Amino acid sequence: IMFAYIKELRSQLDAAGLVHTRIIAPDSFVASAETLAREILKDPDLRSAVGGLGVHGGPASSTSSATWQTGLPLFASEDGSTYGDAAGALLRVAQCHQEHIASFSQGSNFWNPFGSYYPGLPFYGHSLMDAHQPWSSHYLVRSPIWAAAHQCQHTEIGWWFVSNGTLELADSCGSMITVVSPNRTDFTTVIVKDDLAGPQWAAPPRCAPEQAEFVLQGHLAQIRQVALWVSTVNSTDGSPLRMFHRQPDIEVTNGKFTVVIPVNSILTVTSLVHTGSKGSHPAPAPSAPFPVPWVEDFDSYPHNGSSIARYLSDMSGGFEVTGCDSRTGGVLRQMVPQIPIGWFALTADTVPYTILGAADWADLAVTADVHLSTTSQSLGWIAARMGGNPECDGPSPICSHPWGLYAVLDNQAGLGSTWQLRVHLRASSLMDPSASLLNLSFPLHPTAHHW
Repeated sequence: IMFAYIKELRSQLDAAGLVHTRIIAPDSFVASAETLAREILKDPDLRSAVGGLGVHGGPASSTSSATWQTGLPLFASEDGSTYGDAAGALLRVAQCHQEHIASFSQGSNFWNPFGSYYPGLPFYGHSLMDAHQPWSSHYLVRSPIWAAAHQCQHTEIGWWFVSNGTLELADSCGSMITVVSPNRTDFTTVIVKDDLAGPQWAAPPRCAPEQAEFVLQGHLAQIRQVALWVSTVNSTDGSPLRMFHRQPDIEVTNGKFTVVIPVNSILTVTSLVHTGSKGSHPAPAPSAPFPVPWVEDFDSYPHNGSSIARYLSDMSGGFEVTGCDSRTGGVLRQMVPQIPIGWFALTADTVPYTILGAADWADLAVTADVHLSTTSQSLGWIAARMGGNPECDGPSPICSHPWGLYAVLDNQAGLGSTWQLRVHLRASSLMDPSASLLNLSFPLHPTAHHW
């Protein structure tokens, strides 16, 4: 953790007039948050620079006493790696609840609300919505967006968590979280009850519907009616049955009312009877495969160094359309001059690359004009059948250096006389000629475009 960087960032934000912008750090796992907390207790300047402790994937009950001693709020600074189906909607709410119950987490930053990256990449399908076909305008609204509606549509910034309205349900089959308005006249309770133990939908049912009695006290006892919003999931196959449906309002008698909680459901009970809306949207355009054959000469873009090419998705580095020094027309140029710092323990990609197409492509032909520097080492390469890295864990790993079939053109440290054409299987080896499957050396004209 770069403690000096955090303090310098705070100083520059203040100098720019952004005194109310808070820094949530370190957006790493629990151990790193505890390390930062211990340093904060020793460094008053660091304490004043940090506005909250952020834990990647959510805080846990193992959070140390140092974390509590700082007095800083805890946040799930990157959350939401549940799949974007109906079961994922249940798990999304359960995840947020557990983070608050275990460590009093104050909020969750959902990653990522809108997925516009190609299928086959890590964590594809984990978004609230998908829109990854700009050529067809197709998009997909996923079930977890209604989980977000359950959690967000019936509260406001400044509402408070209520400890006696926050608890786990019987047999560890779910949980509820309650928030109240600052004047204690309104409340919202979100309930999730899931039966997802063991392999999804394969384990015998262990949870049963239950009835919950609510007893309102203080100013809340004046409430006469509450609204009920319900989402339910098919316990047989995990498909959505109904998502974010408004049910008949419930009458409150002498400060009491009851609610039936089905298995595999999300419920929102709220005194805000005039808020909440599911809305509607027109049917999306039909899905379509990537348009082939595909040709791009980059001549139709403004050559101002800030245009992004259609359909290309940068994985490492930054590719922009700009003018060419040696001919008329536009080119796609890699603009990042150095390898970035990898997040946490992950190593940054050692070479920049951008992708397009489809993960299920098999046989294909690709041609490209490539111009390399003759004054410093540079590579030009095309890869096909790119996929996950078997050196990483899991079927959809968070991992750099994807495997595939790489054809590499290397100018041999900028000598400009003898260049190499090589074939590699992994991106991490592209700079190493000895790791290639095929290596051909031949002279090339130093100002020509090749491939």
